[in-house]
Amino acid sequence: MQQESAGNAEIDLDPLAQLSLRFFSHAAKWQRFYRAISRMSKESSTLLHTYAHRLLSDELRTYLGQLTPRSTQPTIPVEVAVAYLTSTLLALLTWWLDQDLLYTPEQMDAMFRKLALPGLAGAFVLSDEKSPKPER
Repeated sequence: MQQESAGNAEIDLDPLAQLSLRFFSHAAKWQRFYRAISRMSKESSTLLHTYAHRLLSDELRTYLGQLTPRSTQPTIPVEVAVAYLTSTLLALLTWWLDQDLLYTPEQMDAMFRKLALPGLAGAFVLSDEKSPKPER
């Protein structure tokens, strides 16, 4: 089990690794399908992107909601982290498909995690610092 120390907390990274690798592996397996949809129409492509965004956001929200004990607050609101990770993963996935799978799913997963996890670990440090509240 891969863990990263964040202050006094140990953050379990395995679920995120499993999630991102699963997305890259799925896209590789269905590359021709996604390519065909993206060429059909902008509407079809937008529909697919919206569905993937919602699915990924829901899974990331569940994962991030379990990262810290209920008695602590992340230093960044969970919804901000969900939006960041979802957009980043989908952008990388789109780029990768456009590059005809230049790297393996495992390589893409490793690069995604190397880019995303330092910020995630910092956002979920157990500390007295509270996440900002919306002004509205």
